[in-house]
Amino acid sequence: MSLGWKNVVVALVGLVALLLPGCSQTESEPTQPLSTAASVSDTSGDAGLATASLAAESVASITITQPYDLFKVAYIPDGTTSSSSVTLEVEVDNVTLGAEGNFYNVYLDGVFYLSTVETTGIVVSNLPYGLRHIAVELSTPEGVEFDNPEALDGIHVQVANTCSTSDECNDGLSCSLKYCHEGFKECLYGTIFTGCCDQDKECPNTWFCASDNTCHECQDLVDCDDGDSCTNDFCDPDTGLCENIQILDCCHADADCDDELFCTNDTCDGDVCKYTPTSDANCCDTEAECANADPCVPTMCYKVNTTGVLQQFCREGSPLPGCCSSHDECSDNNDCTLDTCFVPGTCSASDAVVLGQSDVASVALLCLAQCANSADKTNCTIGCMQTEMGMSNKCATCFYDLAPCTLDNCGAQCAGAGGPTAECAPCAAAACGSYYELCTSSEGGVGQCTYNADPSQPDCCVTLKDCNDDNPATIDTCVDNLCQHLNDESYCAIPTESTLKLNELMLYPSSSLDPALGQWFEVYNPTNEAFDLEGWVIQVTSSHVDGSGTYTIPAGQSLMIGSNGYLTFAADPNSQQVGFGAHHAYGDAVPLLNPAVVGAAFVQTLTLIDREAVVHDSVTIDSLKFDIREGRSLERRNVHNDSNSPTNWRAAGLAS
Repeated sequence: MSLGWKNVVVALVGLVALLLPGCSQTESEPTQPLSTAASVSDTSGDAGLATASLAAESVASITITQPYDLFKVAYIPDGTTSSSSVTLEVEVDNVTLGAEGNFYNVYLDGVFYLSTVETTGIVVSNLPYGLRHIAVELSTPEGVEFDNPEALDGIHVQVANTCSTSDECNDGLSCSLKYCHEGFKECLYGTIFTGCCDQDKECPNTWFCASDNTCHECQDLVDCDDGDSCTNDFCDPDTGLCENIQILDCCHADADCDDELFCTNDTCDGDVCKYTPTSDANCCDTEAECANADPCVPTMCYKVNTTGVLQQFCREGSPLPGCCSSHDECSDNNDCTLDTCFVPGTCSASDAVVLGQSDVASVALLCLAQCANSADKTNCTIGCMQTEMGMSNKCATCFYDLAPCTLDNCGAQCAGAGGPTAECAPCAAAACGSYYELCTSSEGGVGQCTYNADPSQPDCCVTLKDCNDDNPATIDTCVDNLCQHLNDESYCAIPTESTLKLNELMLYPSSSLDPALGQWFEVYNPTNEAFDLEGWVIQVTSSHVDGSGTYTIPAGQSLMIGSNGYLTFAADPNSQQVGFGAHHAYGDAVPLLNPAVVGAAFVQTLTLIDREAVVHDSVTIDSLKFDIREGRSLERRNVHNDSNSPTNWRAAGLAS
């Protein structure tokens, strides 16, 4: 017998079970059945008596609670028999033994052993060695055994003989797994696989053990008749199992008919189900039943449960904005745009312009030839058409099959040695016109209105904003739907700067202030980035003995100046000296010359240098040329003009 892998696993589990210890039981002589009536299942009148004795909502059941399955006892020879035995305990539910005359039968290896109403102390003796099967089955007072599965229960018992080899353990059973334990010198047994049988009582109730040692439910159609005219009953010859297949729309009552649709009345007419639509014309079961003739109107099958009452009906929404099914539904009243209904998978409005200016059939053939040796001819050809014609990927994909069609029908006109002729495009349009229609028409699909600028009218305009060329040096106007861009004579471009600028200098403080401590200067950042002046150098040079010095902003002192920001530097940050709180103090390291102190003409240069020794700005002050006045700073007129030009500086607070 060939066993599948599942059976092998079961056999291994059985071997483990063989090692469980056993114990001996007292023995009892078998008795005669309590009734001589038939002990096989019967579905006729006597079986009906058994069913009638039970509660309608429950079934009778019996279970062997002691001993457990594969319980082991020693084999004790006794003449031609044995004195080996086991004592049973059973439990019954939903049936009363004795008082109503119900009892149960005990079987040993499928052979009737005794009938009893006792639930404890039932001794089964004279057990032969091997894997013995003990079954119990409920019976009516008339001796008709119950036919429900729960009315039969059984266990296997190992009756262990002494042995030297496994051959001495042979019990003559096909489903017995036999093993001689070398250590214990005794036979151990298990079942070969679940479902293996040597006799009927090892099978589910009312089933039988077939010649192949497996349990079968049936042998022919008679065994499978369930008494229901709405089922087709047959016995599967391969499995020995009954199948009772429901006949479609066969019925006994209205409750048997249910098409699972809300919008039908389900009734049983004779023995045939009928499904009649309800009187509500707006009732629905699927979204498709609610579809509107206008694809741009959203619909749904609305299902709601209001106070326990289920309702299903079609609902419509407002038309989707911008939705369309044809080009003529789209208009933005703008002469400068191409108005199209774009359906995904087809060519767009801008594609349509490209197609009107090119011979797509010739380009498709060219690309097909270029991609002949490509590992991916499809994507290569589509990509080539995109590049050569400037069309979208969707449009190129749609026209991909145009090349083979043209080659088949217009090869002479489109793929000759001299290249495409004038007849190529008309021939391709006639032979392969379906591709043009498919790829450029929106009919038959739902899309979105698109309004793309007409590339053939690059300077077309409707309003002034259509003409913005983002050029500040031009004046943009829209005249007769045509953009005009006139030069703006008043426009002055502001130069871009990359360095900081010296913006204001106080050389001659008011006489009420200390002539040195009241001096200061200002730095301006005209660039688009921020700077950290840590480590930068401020330097003054002069031919005057007291007019030179160098100051480095100390390391660790971050001094940030943002874009369009200002920083002030003073000898003394005291606001009483300077008139305001300066950002940074340089002490006496930057000796700016004061005309009142010097007493003579002088020339002095102030320079700002970054950490990389790059000069950002430098201004040379000639006291005879710069308008230096007491109490007024020198103010730079334009940071973009020459730093050293006296005309670019003026005394602060004066109109000139």
